[in-house]
Amino acid sequence: MSKVGRAVLMAGLAVAGLRAQTYSLTEVVSLPGGAKVTATFYRNGSKAVVDYPLTRSLYDLQTQVRYTWTLADPGGACGSATFSGEWGDPFALSPVAADQIAKQLAKVTGAETINGVATRIVESPNPPGGTVKFWQDPKSTLVLRVQMVPASGPAVTMVDVQRFSMAAPDPALFVLPAGCHLPAKPVEPPQTYTITRLASPAAGERQKITTCRNGSKAVADRPLTRSLYDLAAHVQYTWALANPGAFCQSANFTGDWGDPFFLSPITEDQIAKQLAKVTGAETINGIAARIVESPDPPGGMVKLWQDPKSSLVLRVQRTPAGGPAVTAIDVLNFSTTAPDPSLFVLPPGCQAPAKPPEPPQAYTITRLNTPSGAPAHKVTIYRDGSRALVDTGETRTFDNLQTHTNYTWSVSRPGICSPGNYSGDWGDPFFLSPLVEDQLAKGRAKETGSDTVSGIATRIVESPNPPRGSVRFWQDPKSTLVVRVQTVPATSPAVTEFEVKTFSAAAPDPSVFVLPAACGAPAKPAPVALDRASAALWGLAVCHRYTRLQSRWASSARLHSPAYRAGIGCATSPRQMAANTPSSSS
Repeated sequence: MSKVGRAVLMAGLAVAGLRAQTYSLTEVVSLPGGAKVTATFYRNGSKAVVDYPLTRSLYDLQTQVRYTWTLADPGGACGSATFSGEWGDPFALSPVAADQIAKQLAKVTGAETINGVATRIVESPNPPGGTVKFWQDPKSTLVLRVQMVPASGPAVTMVDVQRFSMAAPDPALFVLPAGCHLPAKPVEPPQTYTITRLASPAAGERQKITTCRNGSKAVADRPLTRSLYDLAAHVQYTWALANPGAFCQSANFTGDWGDPFFLSPITEDQIAKQLAKVTGAETINGIAARIVESPDPPGGMVKLWQDPKSSLVLRVQRTPAGGPAVTAIDVLNFSTTAPDPSLFVLPPGCQAPAKPPEPPQAYTITRLNTPSGAPAHKVTIYRDGSRALVDTGETRTFDNLQTHTNYTWSVSRPGICSPGNYSGDWGDPFFLSPLVEDQLAKGRAKETGSDTVSGIATRIVESPNPPRGSVRFWQDPKSTLVVRVQTVPATSPAVTEFEVKTFSAAAPDPSVFVLPAACGAPAKPAPVALDRASAALWGLAVCHRYTRLQSRWASSARLHSPAYRAGIGCATSPRQMAANTPSSSS
């Protein structure tokens, strides 16, 4: 569910062990239709090499530079580019697996030896109705095999490690061919400009937006309103163009403010990671542009026209499988001349926004969770400062928010207690509060009414939920707590995702936080970087890695086969989520 969906997170067992910095391994990725692709990884400290059927890529993990050349002709062309984040590390799933186990979104179900390596079998739900099954080496934390098991149909083995060694690879593997050189420094977007573009929000109508920027001040003119953004103070002011003195709304904002250059670093990163490629050139409204294409699973394509001099993406088209191309962004005018200073002058009625209320640090909340219309599940959440406890009726999980450790035990059998470590969200019932405020500040959501829910006076906030649906939030303005969430599809009845039944800001009874005697100290977690821990579900992270391997191989082999995923439960990818997230232009 866009902007809202996530599991109720509880803690459990974490994975111990060290993440290898020196290794070599060969893994086979099975593509739908029976094709198999082999990739071999070599790593020694800050240097890594990945061999695909036709190409070799060397990654300098310290300088974040990648070099790629053809295995058959190493003295020929050598491409180089900077990269950020994920480089293809086969251990990238290890921290995600540990995190999902710790949050009880996955569980250990058995053991098996895979190609001579003793592994534990871990399973996790993969909505709707499927599961993800993986085999993990507890010593190295490497995931050696991944299977997607759909609700109906045979299991699909997505990744299968055939060989794994922690011995140092041959140093000759990390020697660059003579033709490889450092990439050119990426273009820095201008800080002064005027851009007029047509943007197509989720509903399909085209909206004209003119954005002017001069350093830390930016202005966005839409058909009826003007918004001024103070990028240093993170404050936004919005007023009616027809009557600027009558009304002015102000709010704090975080993250993206509607920057027309927001796609520039994403495009460069996708090209560097071979998830996108330059396929041609064209002139758009007098500006010479390169054409960049990238797969858009399942079976679609995204096409971008980018100005190499400024890095501005001038046009974006999405072509779904079996459907016509849809232009999402189209730049009409672009100038780097300094805008008129009068554009950045606030009307007299504009005042700095009041500081938003801080969520309470002590409370007791009882909530009914009904995700996507599932049977109601009661959860009670207690917090007092850095201590929190989540009671599901069957289990209780104590979270130490300061040390990121937790303990989970059965209500009926408190003699069994699982200590663990966790990262990110612990199940905070206030997690939606800043998101709602941010969407309101950016004009992506609007207040549509008021209502009383479980005795709590709330305001109703609505936000688009592509395609053509919406999300409704009932929020308590005093505490900022979201007490009800409904998803409203375009053609079916609204579905309540959760509803708060009781809320008290009084400190809970201290006895709530007393641990059973069986709870010991949690194991020290593996010292890993959470490369994809932002994936809300383990299945999503697996699908992302699977798609990356397919896209890399297809790029190196100069093939254009789409990454078929719908049939194995990979219906949504991080790229799709990013593309479906309403931008400031909507």
